[in-house]
Amino acid sequence: MSATADGRSLSFVRFTLQRSIWIGTLNRKAARLSGPQRLTYGDVVDSPWTWTRDGKAVVFTSNRGGSLQNMGGIYKQDIGTETAQALTAGPGSILIVRLSPDGNWLIYATTQGVSTKVQLMRIRIGGGEPQPILVSESFAGLSCSQIAGGTCAISESDGKTTTVSAVDPMKGPGAVLFRDKGATSANISPDGKHVAYVIPDTPCRRVRITDLHGRIEADVTVAGVENLNSLDWSADSAGFFMSDMRSNESRLIHVQRSGASQILWSVPWPTDLYGIPSPDGRYLATPRATYSSNVWMVQEPEDRGRR
Repeated sequence: MSATADGRSLSFVRFTLQRSIWIGTLNRKAARLSGPQRLTYGDVVDSPWTWTRDGKAVVFTSNRGGSLQNMGGIYKQDIGTETAQALTAGPGSILIVRLSPDGNWLIYATTQGVSTKVQLMRIRIGGGEPQPILVSESFAGLSCSQIAGGTCAISESDGKTTTVSAVDPMKGPGAVLFRDKGATSANISPDGKHVAYVIPDTPCRRVRITDLHGRIEADVTVAGVENLNSLDWSADSAGFFMSDMRSNESRLIHVQRSGASQILWSVPWPTDLYGIPSPDGRYLATPRATYSSNVWMVQEPEDRGRR
């Protein structure tokens, strides 16, 4: 921001963030992403979180109708279409959305204002009245398996340790599964057999895989990365989609349990990339951000102060 010497003109730069959702096709081993097509449009910030069980639609949060900070709406949009269906919208901010194991409900975490409490809610996949599940004072993450009779898991951290507990979308809180200081990003696999999270080293280059009770199955060192961030399981529970955030570049990668990785997409600036696979593993939904800036000038009217 700058002003002229006489104080009658003021110029400033206005920055605008847009984030849309793109859908790409994965090859059989999820090692290549091809033919990406844009799904959502507009001067909005959209974040994909899950898919419908049939793999025909993406479920995402958006600030449509709100501010940049207020991701208060959940939407569903079929691939190949241009119109999103609003499922719920409110004054709060939605942190994460997951599909229930039976595919009939969306489970989401939401906050209100400056409160540190997080409300876990459910809403039918077709929309309707949101229903409460539980309240968390130390919410850190949420994930759900994708098999009939499977469970969801909530991570809660007090700053010293992280507790991972089962959550039944209909009955509420379940038993504590395990505790581990580094499990803040704990993510249950689609087949409901494993949990994975980024080990909080400096820098982060390892992934821990455990069973549902925290017993370590493997610590995987990912080859050729600088700093791992997000983690989402592949649809077959055989690998992960992760963000490798570098000093001047970010990469969306597919990681095998052996530690081998393949670059799917990259951008020339540091940002958190992630990918959400469709239930059949054919497609990957990713957010793609663009930034624009314009210089604006405000001038005092020539006749201001005249009578």
